[in-house]
Amino acid sequence: MNFSNNRKAVILVIDIGTTFLKIALFDTKADPIQDFQFKFPHTLIIDKDGKNEFDPEILSNLIEKNIDKILLNSERKYEIVAVAVDSMASTFIGLDKNRKPLTNVFTYADTRSKSQMEMIKREIDLEEVYNRTGCPIHTAYVPSKVRWINSVFPNLYKNIEYWCDFSTYLYYRWFSNQDVPSSYSIASWSGLFNRYKFEWDEELLRHIGVNKNKLPKLEPFSSYVVRLSDNYSKRWNILKDIPFFLPVGDGAAVHIGSGCTTQNRISLSIGTTGAMRVLLENFNKKIPKGLWAYNLGKENTLLGGSFSEGGNVLMWLKNNLSLPNQNKIEEYLQNVSYNNHGLNVLPFIAGERSLGWSFDGSFLISGMGLSTSKFDIYQACLEAISYRFGIVADKLLPSLDDNSEIFASGGAIQSSEYWLQLMTDVLQIPINISNISEDTCRGTSILALKSLGIWDSWNDVPVNIVKKYFPDSSKSSLLREGMERQKDLYEKLF
Repeated sequence: MNFSNNRKAVILVIDIGTTFLKIALFDTKADPIQDFQFKFPHTLIIDKDGKNEFDPEILSNLIEKNIDKILLNSERKYEIVAVAVDSMASTFIGLDKNRKPLTNVFTYADTRSKSQMEMIKREIDLEEVYNRTGCPIHTAYVPSKVRWINSVFPNLYKNIEYWCDFSTYLYYRWFSNQDVPSSYSIASWSGLFNRYKFEWDEELLRHIGVNKNKLPKLEPFSSYVVRLSDNYSKRWNILKDIPFFLPVGDGAAVHIGSGCTTQNRISLSIGTTGAMRVLLENFNKKIPKGLWAYNLGKENTLLGGSFSEGGNVLMWLKNNLSLPNQNKIEEYLQNVSYNNHGLNVLPFIAGERSLGWSFDGSFLISGMGLSTSKFDIYQACLEAISYRFGIVADKLLPSLDDNSEIFASGGAIQSSEYWLQLMTDVLQIPINISNISEDTCRGTSILALKSLGIWDSWNDVPVNIVKKYFPDSSKSSLLREGMERQKDLYEKLF
Protein backbone atom coordinates (compact mmCIF):
# COMPACT_ATOMS: atom_id res chain seq x y z
CA MET A 1 0.00 0.00 0.00
CA ASN A 2 1.32 3.43 -0.94
CA PHE A 3 1.20 6.26 1.59
CA SER A 4 1.82 9.96 1.23
CA ASN A 5 5.40 11.07 1.88
CA ASN A 6 4.60 14.11 3.98
CA ARG A 7 2.17 12.62 6.50
CA LYS A 8 2.55 9.76 8.94
CA ALA A 9 0.39 6.70 8.22
CA VAL A 10 -2.00 5.81 11.06
CA ILE A 11 -4.94 3.54 11.87
CA LEU A 12 -8.15 5.06 13.23
CA VAL A 13 -9.40 2.74 16.00
CA ILE A 14 -12.91 2.73 17.45
CA ASP A 15 -13.21 0.73 20.69
CA ILE A 16 -16.82 0.23 21.85
CA GLY A 17 -16.51 -0.99 25.42
CA THR A 18 -19.11 -1.79 28.04
CA THR A 19 -18.52 1.39 30.04
CA PHE A 20 -16.29 3.56 27.86
CA LEU A 21 -15.79 4.40 24.21
CA LYS A 22 -12.38 5.18 22.81
CA ILE A 23 -11.49 6.83 19.52
CA ALA A 24 -7.76 6.75 18.87
CA LEU A 25 -4.96 6.87 16.32
CA PHE A 26 -2.20 4.24 16.20
CA ASP A 27 0.92 4.30 14.02
CA THR A 28 2.20 1.43 11.87
CA LYS A 29 4.14 0.02 14.85
CA ALA A 30 0.84 -0.21 16.75
CA ASP A 31 1.95 2.56 19.09
CA PRO A 32 -0.63 5.13 20.22
CA ILE A 33 -0.44 8.70 18.96
CA GLN A 34 -0.49 10.40 22.34
CA ASP A 35 -2.50 13.51 21.46
CA PHE A 36 -5.18 11.45 19.72
CA GLN A 37 -6.49 9.12 22.42
CA PHE A 38 -10.06 10.15 23.25
CA LYS A 39 -11.98 8.28 25.96
CA PHE A 40 -15.49 9.00 27.12
CA PRO A 41 -18.20 7.19 29.08
CA HIS A 42 -21.50 6.09 27.61
CA THR A 43 -24.80 5.42 29.33
CA LEU A 44 -26.42 2.05 29.82
CA ILE A 45 -30.12 1.74 30.63
CA ILE A 46 -30.29 -0.58 33.65
CA ASP A 47 -33.27 -1.70 35.72
CA LYS A 48 -34.04 -4.19 38.49
CA ASP A 49 -35.87 -6.49 36.07
CA GLY A 50 -32.55 -7.36 34.42
CA LYS A 51 -32.64 -4.69 31.72
CA ASN A 52 -29.20 -3.78 30.39
CA GLU A 53 -29.34 -1.97 27.07
CA PHE A 54 -28.47 1.28 25.34
CA ASP A 55 -29.96 3.61 22.76
CA PRO A 56 -28.25 3.01 19.38
CA GLU A 57 -28.94 6.54 18.18
CA ILE A 58 -27.35 8.19 21.21
CA LEU A 59 -24.27 5.99 21.10
CA SER A 60 -23.89 6.29 17.31
CA ASN A 61 -24.04 10.07 17.51
CA LEU A 62 -21.48 10.09 20.32
CA ILE A 63 -19.08 7.97 18.26
CA GLU A 64 -19.58 10.07 15.15
CA LYS A 65 -19.04 13.39 16.93
CA ASN A 66 -15.74 12.14 18.29
CA ILE A 67 -14.68 10.88 14.86
CA ASP A 68 -15.41 14.43 13.66
CA LYS A 69 -13.15 15.74 16.39
CA ILE A 70 -10.23 13.43 15.69
CA LEU A 71 -10.39 14.05 11.93
CA LEU A 72 -10.49 17.82 12.37
CA ASN A 73 -7.35 17.83 14.47
CA SER A 74 -5.32 15.16 12.67
CA GLU A 75 -5.74 15.80 8.95
CA ARG A 76 -2.66 17.95 8.38
CA LYS A 77 -0.21 15.71 10.22
CA TYR A 78 -1.51 12.16 9.70
CA GLU A 79 -2.78 10.02 6.87
CA ILE A 80 -5.46 7.60 8.04
CA VAL A 81 -4.97 4.42 5.98
CA ALA A 82 -7.67 2.25 7.58
CA VAL A 83 -10.43 2.22 10.16
CA ALA A 84 -10.57 -0.67 12.65
CA VAL A 85 -13.36 -1.34 15.14
CA ASP A 86 -13.78 -3.59 18.16
CA SER A 87 -16.95 -3.96 20.17
CA MET A 88 -18.20 -5.38 23.44
CA ALA A 89 -19.33 -8.94 22.96
CA SER A 90 -22.79 -10.20 22.14
CA THR A 91 -24.73 -7.01 21.55
CA PHE A 92 -28.01 -7.47 19.73
CA ILE A 93 -30.42 -5.16 17.89
CA GLY A 94 -33.53 -5.59 15.72
CA LEU A 95 -33.88 -3.46 12.56
CA ASP A 96 -36.68 -2.69 10.09
CA LYS A 97 -36.56 -3.27 6.32
CA ASN A 98 -34.49 -0.08 5.87
CA ARG A 99 -32.08 -1.24 8.58
CA LYS A 100 -33.31 1.37 11.04
CA PRO A 101 -33.47 0.41 14.73
CA LEU A 102 -36.71 -0.99 16.08
CA THR A 103 -35.19 -1.91 19.43
CA ASN A 104 -32.52 -0.64 21.73
CA VAL A 105 -29.25 -2.57 21.79
CA PHE A 106 -29.35 -5.46 24.23
CA THR A 107 -26.03 -6.21 25.95
CA TYR A 108 -24.63 -9.48 27.25
CA ALA A 109 -25.59 -8.35 30.77
CA ASP A 110 -29.34 -8.19 30.00
CA THR A 111 -30.97 -11.06 31.91
CA ARG A 112 -34.66 -10.54 31.11
CA SER A 113 -34.75 -13.68 28.95
CA LYS A 114 -34.27 -16.07 31.90
CA SER A 115 -37.49 -18.03 31.39
CA GLN A 116 -36.91 -18.29 27.62
CA MET A 117 -33.39 -19.53 28.30
CA GLU A 118 -34.74 -22.28 30.56
CA MET A 119 -37.29 -23.22 27.91
CA ILE A 120 -34.63 -23.58 25.20
CA LYS A 121 -32.43 -25.66 27.54
CA ARG A 122 -35.27 -28.15 27.97
CA GLU A 123 -35.88 -28.39 24.21
CA ILE A 124 -32.43 -29.04 22.76
CA ASP A 125 -29.41 -31.27 23.17
CA LEU A 126 -27.40 -28.85 25.30
CA GLU A 127 -24.02 -30.56 24.93
CA GLU A 128 -24.32 -30.84 21.16
CA VAL A 129 -25.30 -27.17 20.70
CA TYR A 130 -22.63 -26.08 23.19
CA ASN A 131 -19.88 -27.80 21.20
CA ARG A 132 -21.18 -26.60 17.82
CA THR A 133 -21.49 -22.95 18.85
CA GLY A 134 -18.79 -22.75 21.53
CA CYS A 135 -21.32 -21.07 23.82
CA PRO A 136 -23.68 -22.40 26.49
CA ILE A 137 -27.35 -21.45 26.37
CA HIS A 138 -27.44 -18.38 28.60
CA THR A 139 -29.00 -14.93 28.75
CA ALA A 140 -25.62 -13.45 27.76
CA TYR A 141 -26.14 -14.82 24.24
CA VAL A 142 -28.67 -14.20 21.50
CA PRO A 143 -30.96 -17.30 21.32
CA SER A 144 -32.93 -16.59 24.50
CA LYS A 145 -33.16 -12.87 23.66
CA VAL A 146 -34.86 -13.67 20.33
CA ARG A 147 -37.40 -15.80 22.15
CA TRP A 148 -37.95 -13.10 24.75
CA ILE A 149 -38.62 -10.35 22.20
CA ASN A 150 -41.05 -12.64 20.38
CA SER A 151 -42.81 -13.46 23.64
CA VAL A 152 -42.99 -9.98 25.16
CA PHE A 153 -43.26 -7.83 22.03
CA PRO A 154 -44.88 -10.05 19.36
CA ASN A 155 -46.02 -7.18 17.13
CA LEU A 156 -42.59 -5.60 17.22
CA TYR A 157 -41.01 -8.97 16.49
CA LYS A 158 -43.06 -9.36 13.31
CA ASN A 159 -41.70 -6.06 11.97
CA ILE A 160 -38.03 -6.94 12.52
CA GLU A 161 -36.43 -7.68 9.16
CA TYR A 162 -32.78 -7.79 10.24
CA TRP A 163 -30.85 -8.82 13.35
CA CYS A 164 -27.26 -7.82 14.01
CA ASP A 165 -24.81 -6.60 16.62
CA PHE A 166 -24.26 -2.90 17.28
CA SER A 167 -20.96 -2.61 15.36
CA THR A 168 -22.54 -4.09 12.22
CA TYR A 169 -25.44 -1.64 12.60
CA LEU A 170 -22.88 1.20 12.59
CA TYR A 171 -21.56 -0.06 9.26
CA TYR A 172 -25.10 -0.26 7.86
CA ARG A 173 -25.52 3.34 8.95
CA TRP A 174 -22.26 4.55 7.40
CA PHE A 175 -22.41 2.57 4.16
CA SER A 176 -25.91 3.31 2.83
CA ASN A 177 -27.49 0.32 4.56
CA GLN A 178 -25.75 -2.04 2.14
CA ASP A 179 -25.40 -5.72 2.97
CA VAL A 180 -22.31 -5.41 5.18
CA PRO A 181 -21.01 -8.75 6.54
CA SER A 182 -20.10 -9.51 10.15
CA SER A 183 -16.77 -11.03 11.07
CA TYR A 184 -16.42 -14.56 12.38
CA SER A 185 -15.17 -12.94 15.58
CA ILE A 186 -18.33 -10.92 16.17
CA ALA A 187 -20.59 -13.80 15.13
CA SER A 188 -18.89 -16.33 17.42
CA TRP A 189 -19.83 -14.24 20.49
CA SER A 190 -23.53 -14.50 19.63
CA GLY A 191 -24.25 -18.14 20.50
CA LEU A 192 -25.59 -18.64 16.95
CA PHE A 193 -22.32 -19.37 15.15
CA ASN A 194 -21.31 -22.85 14.02
CA ARG A 195 -17.59 -23.04 14.74
CA TYR A 196 -17.10 -26.09 12.52
CA LYS A 197 -18.81 -24.70 9.41
CA PHE A 198 -18.01 -20.99 9.94
CA GLU A 199 -21.62 -20.20 9.22
CA TRP A 200 -24.70 -19.35 11.25
CA ASP A 201 -25.94 -22.50 12.96
CA GLU A 202 -29.01 -23.23 10.86
CA GLU A 203 -30.35 -25.95 13.16
CA LEU A 204 -30.39 -23.59 16.13
CA LEU A 205 -31.81 -20.79 13.99
CA ARG A 206 -34.70 -23.01 12.95
CA HIS A 207 -35.30 -23.92 16.57
CA ILE A 208 -35.64 -20.32 17.72
CA GLY A 209 -37.50 -19.23 14.58
CA VAL A 210 -34.97 -16.94 12.88
CA ASN A 211 -34.46 -16.93 9.12
CA LYS A 212 -30.79 -16.98 8.15
CA ASN A 213 -31.50 -14.21 5.61
CA LYS A 214 -32.26 -11.84 8.47
CA LEU A 215 -28.68 -12.11 9.72
CA PRO A 216 -25.50 -10.63 8.17
CA LYS A 217 -23.30 -12.68 5.90
CA LEU A 218 -20.06 -13.86 7.53
CA GLU A 219 -16.48 -13.18 6.49
CA PRO A 220 -12.99 -12.99 8.09
CA PHE A 221 -12.06 -9.85 10.04
CA SER A 222 -9.57 -9.05 7.28
CA SER A 223 -12.47 -8.29 4.94
CA TYR A 224 -13.34 -4.62 4.63
CA VAL A 225 -15.91 -2.17 3.36
CA VAL A 226 -15.19 0.98 1.32
CA ARG A 227 -17.09 3.91 -0.15
CA LEU A 228 -19.03 5.62 2.59
CA SER A 229 -22.54 6.83 1.84
CA ASP A 230 -22.88 10.29 0.30
CA ASN A 231 -23.73 11.92 3.62
CA TYR A 232 -20.79 10.42 5.46
CA SER A 233 -18.43 10.93 2.50
CA LYS A 234 -19.13 14.65 2.77
CA ARG A 235 -18.79 14.58 6.54
CA TRP A 236 -15.63 12.41 6.60
CA ASN A 237 -14.11 13.13 3.21
CA ILE A 238 -10.66 11.72 4.08
CA LEU A 239 -12.25 8.38 5.03
CA LYS A 240 -14.51 7.93 2.02
CA ASP A 241 -12.23 5.58 0.05
CA ILE A 242 -10.18 3.87 2.77
CA PRO A 243 -10.91 0.35 4.09
CA PHE A 244 -13.13 -0.10 7.14
CA PHE A 245 -12.16 -3.55 8.41
CA LEU A 246 -14.91 -5.73 9.82
CA PRO A 247 -15.29 -5.27 13.60
CA VAL A 248 -13.93 -7.84 16.04
CA GLY A 249 -14.87 -8.72 19.61
CA ASP A 250 -13.13 -6.57 22.21
CA GLY A 251 -11.98 -9.72 24.02
CA ALA A 252 -10.11 -10.86 20.92
CA ALA A 253 -8.61 -7.40 20.51
CA VAL A 254 -7.32 -7.11 24.07
CA HIS A 255 -5.87 -10.61 23.84
CA ILE A 256 -3.80 -9.73 20.76
CA GLY A 257 -2.99 -6.28 22.09
CA SER A 258 -1.59 -7.63 25.34
CA GLY A 259 0.87 -9.79 23.39
CA CYS A 260 -0.82 -13.15 24.03
CA THR A 261 -0.33 -14.55 20.55
CA THR A 262 1.17 -17.92 21.53
CA GLN A 263 -0.36 -20.84 23.38
CA ASN A 264 1.78 -20.39 26.49
CA ARG A 265 0.66 -16.78 26.99
CA ILE A 266 -2.63 -16.51 28.85
CA SER A 267 -4.43 -13.19 29.00
CA LEU A 268 -6.21 -12.07 32.13
CA SER A 269 -8.19 -8.89 31.72
CA ILE A 270 -10.25 -7.14 34.38
CA GLY A 271 -11.95 -3.88 33.57
CA THR A 272 -15.66 -3.51 34.23
CA THR A 273 -15.90 -7.29 33.86
CA GLY A 274 -13.27 -10.02 33.65
CA ALA A 275 -12.01 -12.78 31.38
CA MET A 276 -9.23 -15.34 31.07
CA ARG A 277 -8.37 -16.76 27.66
CA VAL A 278 -5.74 -18.42 25.51
CA LEU A 279 -5.33 -18.37 21.70
CA LEU A 280 -5.22 -21.83 20.13
CA GLU A 281 -4.59 -22.90 16.55
CA ASN A 282 -7.09 -25.12 14.75
CA PHE A 283 -8.97 -25.95 17.93
CA ASN A 284 -11.94 -28.22 17.23
CA LYS A 285 -11.97 -30.36 20.37
CA LYS A 286 -14.70 -30.74 22.91
CA ILE A 287 -14.90 -27.64 25.09
CA PRO A 288 -14.10 -28.08 28.80
CA LYS A 289 -17.41 -27.67 30.64
CA GLY A 290 -18.04 -24.10 31.71
CA LEU A 291 -15.64 -22.46 29.26
CA TRP A 292 -16.39 -20.98 25.84
CA ALA A 293 -14.68 -21.09 22.46
CA TYR A 294 -14.80 -17.98 20.26
CA ASN A 295 -13.24 -17.87 16.81
CA LEU A 296 -11.00 -15.00 15.81
CA GLY A 297 -10.59 -16.46 12.33
CA LYS A 298 -10.69 -19.89 10.72
CA GLU A 299 -7.31 -20.87 12.17
CA ASN A 300 -7.48 -19.26 15.62
CA THR A 301 -9.79 -19.88 18.55
CA LEU A 302 -9.99 -18.12 21.90
CA LEU A 303 -10.69 -20.64 24.66
CA GLY A 304 -11.53 -19.28 28.07
CA GLY A 305 -14.05 -18.06 30.58
CA SER A 306 -15.62 -14.69 31.25
CA PHE A 307 -17.28 -13.05 34.21
CA SER A 308 -19.95 -10.42 34.62
CA GLU A 309 -18.05 -9.19 37.64
CA GLY A 310 -14.75 -7.34 37.92
CA GLY A 311 -14.18 -3.65 38.48
CA ASN A 312 -17.96 -3.16 38.66
CA VAL A 313 -18.01 -4.98 42.03
CA LEU A 314 -15.28 -2.75 43.44
CA MET A 315 -16.93 0.41 42.10
CA TRP A 316 -20.23 -0.62 43.72
CA LEU A 317 -18.44 -1.19 47.03
CA LYS A 318 -16.67 2.17 46.85
CA ASN A 319 -19.91 3.98 46.05
CA ASN A 320 -22.01 2.27 48.72
CA LEU A 321 -19.57 1.68 51.59
CA SER A 322 -17.99 5.14 51.59
CA LEU A 323 -14.52 3.69 51.14
CA PRO A 324 -11.50 6.01 50.92
CA ASN A 325 -9.41 6.53 47.80
CA GLN A 326 -7.48 3.68 46.18
CA ASN A 327 -4.17 4.59 47.84
CA LYS A 328 -5.72 4.32 51.31
CA ILE A 329 -7.35 0.99 50.43
CA GLU A 330 -4.03 -0.35 49.14
CA GLU A 331 -2.26 0.80 52.29
CA TYR A 332 -4.75 -1.11 54.43
CA LEU A 333 -4.63 -4.29 52.32
CA GLN A 334 -0.85 -4.50 52.37
CA ASN A 335 -1.01 -5.01 56.15
CA VAL A 336 -3.59 -7.80 56.38
CA SER A 337 -3.42 -11.54 55.77
CA TYR A 338 -5.31 -13.40 53.08
CA ASN A 339 -8.57 -15.17 53.99
CA ASN A 340 -8.58 -13.82 57.54
CA HIS A 341 -11.96 -12.06 57.58
CA GLY A 342 -14.30 -15.06 57.95
CA LEU A 343 -16.35 -14.08 54.89
CA ASN A 344 -17.48 -16.10 51.89
CA VAL A 345 -18.56 -14.13 48.84
CA LEU A 346 -20.30 -14.97 45.60
CA PRO A 347 -19.47 -11.82 43.63
CA PHE A 348 -22.24 -12.11 41.00
CA ILE A 349 -23.37 -8.50 41.21
CA ALA A 350 -24.32 -8.57 37.50
CA GLY A 351 -25.20 -12.28 37.29
CA GLU A 352 -22.99 -15.29 36.70
CA ARG A 353 -21.33 -16.47 33.52
CA SER A 354 -18.33 -18.84 33.80
CA LEU A 355 -18.26 -21.51 35.03
CA GLY A 356 -21.78 -22.30 36.19
CA TRP A 357 -23.72 -19.96 33.86
CA SER A 358 -26.50 -19.73 36.43
CA PHE A 359 -29.42 -17.59 35.27
CA ASP A 360 -30.20 -16.43 38.81
CA GLY A 361 -26.70 -15.95 40.23
CA SER A 362 -26.60 -12.96 42.56
CA PHE A 363 -24.24 -11.19 44.94
CA LEU A 364 -24.04 -12.86 48.36
CA ILE A 365 -21.90 -12.52 51.49
CA SER A 366 -21.94 -15.03 54.34
CA GLY A 367 -20.10 -14.98 57.64
CA MET A 368 -20.67 -11.32 58.56
CA GLY A 369 -20.63 -10.29 62.20
CA LEU A 370 -20.47 -7.18 64.34
CA SER A 371 -16.70 -7.05 63.92
CA THR A 372 -16.84 -7.12 60.10
CA SER A 373 -15.48 -3.91 58.58
CA LYS A 374 -16.00 -2.38 55.15
CA PHE A 375 -12.35 -3.17 54.43
CA ASP A 376 -13.01 -6.83 55.25
CA ILE A 377 -15.82 -6.82 52.71
CA TYR A 378 -13.63 -5.18 50.08
CA GLN A 379 -10.80 -7.65 50.63
CA ALA A 380 -13.20 -10.62 50.58
CA CYS A 381 -14.60 -9.44 47.25
CA LEU A 382 -11.11 -9.17 45.74
CA GLU A 383 -10.43 -12.72 46.89
CA ALA A 384 -13.81 -13.93 45.61
CA ILE A 385 -13.26 -12.59 42.09
CA SER A 386 -9.76 -14.09 42.12
CA TYR A 387 -11.22 -17.46 43.15
CA ARG A 388 -13.51 -17.37 40.10
CA PHE A 389 -10.41 -16.97 37.93
CA GLY A 390 -8.77 -19.81 39.81
CA ILE A 391 -11.69 -22.13 39.05
CA VAL A 392 -11.49 -21.23 35.33
CA ALA A 393 -7.72 -21.76 35.38
CA ASP A 394 -8.25 -25.26 36.77
CA LYS A 395 -10.26 -26.05 33.62
CA LEU A 396 -8.04 -24.20 31.16
CA LEU A 397 -4.48 -24.95 32.22
CA PRO A 398 -4.31 -28.77 31.99
CA SER A 399 -4.26 -28.58 28.20
CA LEU A 400 -1.50 -25.92 28.09
CA ASP A 401 2.28 -25.94 28.44
CA ASP A 402 3.85 -26.15 31.88
CA ASN A 403 5.78 -22.94 31.22
CA SER A 404 2.62 -20.85 30.70
CA GLU A 405 2.61 -17.26 31.91
CA ILE A 406 -0.15 -14.76 32.39
CA PHE A 407 -0.30 -11.26 30.99
CA ALA A 408 -2.63 -9.00 32.95
CA SER A 409 -4.48 -6.06 31.46
CA GLY A 410 -7.39 -3.82 32.33
CA GLY A 411 -7.62 -0.73 34.48
CA ALA A 412 -9.28 -2.42 37.46
CA ILE A 413 -6.56 -4.96 38.21
CA GLN A 414 -3.60 -2.91 36.99
CA SER A 415 -4.52 -0.16 39.46
CA SER A 416 -3.91 -2.47 42.44
CA GLU A 417 -0.55 -4.08 43.22
CA TYR A 418 -2.22 -5.95 46.06
CA TRP A 419 -4.75 -7.52 43.71
CA LEU A 420 -2.07 -8.48 41.19
CA GLN A 421 -0.09 -10.31 43.87
CA LEU A 422 -3.27 -11.90 45.26
CA MET A 423 -4.23 -13.15 41.79
CA THR A 424 -0.72 -14.54 41.29
CA ASP A 425 -0.91 -16.37 44.60
CA VAL A 426 -4.35 -17.81 43.79
CA LEU A 427 -3.29 -19.03 40.35
CA GLN A 428 0.28 -19.99 41.31
CA ILE A 429 1.47 -18.76 37.92
CA PRO A 430 3.68 -15.70 37.25
CA ILE A 431 1.78 -12.61 36.09
CA ASN A 432 3.40 -10.12 33.72
CA ILE A 433 2.64 -6.45 33.32
CA SER A 434 3.73 -5.05 29.99
CA ASN A 435 4.58 -1.54 28.91
CA ILE A 436 1.59 -1.59 26.58
CA SER A 437 -1.16 0.90 27.21
CA GLU A 438 -4.60 0.69 25.70
CA ASP A 439 -4.30 -3.04 25.00
CA THR A 440 -7.71 -3.33 23.34
CA CYS A 441 -7.19 -0.48 20.89
CA ARG A 442 -3.67 -1.70 20.20
CA GLY A 443 -4.91 -5.19 19.40
CA THR A 444 -7.50 -3.80 17.00
CA SER A 445 -4.81 -1.77 15.24
CA ILE A 446 -2.55 -4.86 14.99
CA LEU A 447 -5.30 -6.86 13.29
CA ALA A 448 -5.75 -4.03 10.79
CA LEU A 449 -2.00 -3.69 10.19
CA LYS A 450 -1.70 -7.41 9.53
CA SER A 451 -4.70 -7.31 7.19
CA LEU A 452 -3.09 -4.42 5.28
CA GLY A 453 0.12 -6.42 4.87
CA ILE A 454 2.13 -3.90 6.88
CA TRP A 455 2.80 -6.56 9.52
CA ASP A 456 3.71 -10.10 8.53
CA SER A 457 2.74 -11.52 11.89
CA TRP A 458 1.25 -10.53 15.23
CA ASN A 459 4.69 -10.60 16.82
CA ASP A 460 6.41 -7.90 14.78
CA VAL A 461 6.69 -5.68 17.84
CA PRO A 462 7.90 -7.38 21.03
CA VAL A 463 6.16 -6.98 24.36
CA ASN A 464 8.37 -5.39 27.02
CA ILE A 465 7.65 -6.59 30.55
CA VAL A 466 7.92 -3.75 33.06
CA LYS A 467 6.95 -5.74 36.15
CA LYS A 468 6.52 -9.38 37.04
CA TYR A 469 4.66 -10.90 39.97
CA PHE A 470 5.76 -14.31 41.26
CA PRO A 471 3.55 -16.64 43.27
CA ASP A 472 4.23 -17.32 46.93
CA SER A 473 3.73 -21.07 47.28
CA SER A 474 3.31 -20.74 51.05
CA LYS A 475 0.03 -18.86 50.47
CA SER A 476 -1.46 -21.46 48.13
CA SER A 477 -3.14 -23.74 50.70
CA LEU A 478 -4.70 -20.80 52.55
CA LEU A 479 -6.23 -19.41 49.35
CA ARG A 480 -7.31 -22.83 48.12
CA GLU A 481 -9.16 -23.23 51.40
CA GLY A 482 -11.04 -19.99 50.65
CA MET A 483 -11.75 -21.14 47.11
CA GLU A 484 -13.18 -24.46 48.36
CA ARG A 485 -15.46 -22.64 50.82
CA GLN A 486 -16.74 -20.52 47.92
CA LYS A 487 -17.39 -23.67 45.86
CA ASP A 488 -19.33 -25.21 48.76
CA LEU A 489 -21.48 -22.09 49.12
CA TYR A 490 -22.09 -22.02 45.38
CA GLU A 491 -23.15 -25.66 45.26
CA LYS A 492 -25.59 -25.19 48.14
CA LEU A 493 -27.31 -22.32 46.34
CA PHE A 494 -27.03 -23.17 42.66
